[in-house]
Amino acid sequence: MVIEWLKFKVPQEKWEQFIQRDQEVWTEGLKSWDGFLGKEIWVDPVENEVVMLIRWETREKW
Repeated sequence: MVIEWLKFKVPQEKWEQFIQRDQEVWTEGLKSWDGFLGKEIWVDPVENEVVMLIRWETREKW
């Protein structure tokens, strides 16, 4: 398994909008990729970050 770890600096007041748009564009698109296993999204209020953990079956499929 491969873990893709992404961090985005996003002001807290924009978190909901950012996550919603990501869901509509990226998460829905990734669901059709062979090897995509899932995605988790966390927010870090201390660093003002949205953190995304994306799991892939293999490095080749990533």
